Amino acid sequence: MTTIFIGGVPRSGTTLMQSILCADRTTNPMLGEPFYFRKIVYAYKQTKQEFARRGGGFFGDPDKLRQFSADWVSRFLDQVRANHPGVDNLVIKEPLLTRHFIEVAELLPDARLVVMVRDPRDVIGSMIRVAERMGTKGTVPNNMAPALARDLDILCESVNSYYRELLRYRAPGVRRNLCFVFYEAVVGETMEALDKIRAFTGLELSDYRPEHDWNRNGAGFAPPDPDDPWPSALWGRPITAAPIGEYRTTLTGPEITTIERDCALLFESFGYPCDGAARR
Repeated sequence: MTTIFIGGVPRSGTTLMQSILCADRTTNPMLGEPFYFRKIVYAYKQTKQEFARRGGGFFGDPDKLRQFSADWVSRFLDQVRANHPGVDNLVIKEPLLTRHFIEVAELLPDARLVVMVRDPRDVIGSMIRVAERMGTKGTVPNNMAPALARDLDILCESVNSYYRELLRYRAPGVRRNLCFVFYEAVVGETMEALDKIRAFTGLELSDYRPEHDWNRNGAGFAPPDPDDPWPSALWGRPITAAPIGEYRTTLTGPEITTIERDCALLFESFGYPCDGAARR
């Protein structure tokens, strides 16, 4: 049995990837994001980082903390499997867990970590459009206020924070079970991307058809509330490359320049052009 976690910054295609993996006959249907599991992993991370103050008197040494926490997260996954009899491989999507994927790998050495990557300009452009839809309804949560205000300093730092630790981490056990998947490849070079996903996850995805909608592929998702501003118009639809470069309809030239500068680590690490060519 394999547990596959899907991460990446919000608006990078994590739900699309979930719909693909959940189309496999050996996986669970699409589930919500596991707030409870994320809190377990965060408790482990915080205690590990401040072990002398938070963990020493309770666990004795860091390895006992890891063993205890590994048992806890394994029991959670056992509970999920019990709720879905006959499922061999779990697929769990939680973008906010991406910042703690190193700890997930420590606690679950056999887990597969799929990290979605998308052009930061398209990510931020999408965030701004979501915030604007929220604004028309008068319900903008605090975490989306920077997008509504187009505060690029905060938005760029948020995007960077999802990838910084993973890009700098070199432990072979983590790197071996980590796979960066480009949104642009999934929607633009789908069959080649699927081959990479199959090789990494071990899933066959033999029945998956990119031209089908998600439920026709068997992903098992519940349609979103039509008044929910978060899902895009492509939610549940067949794969299309149309969103690539959509930021050009949302961002100004100076905003694009700021993103290219402040997200330089991502542009350099993932090979996105950052020379302003997109504006010519």
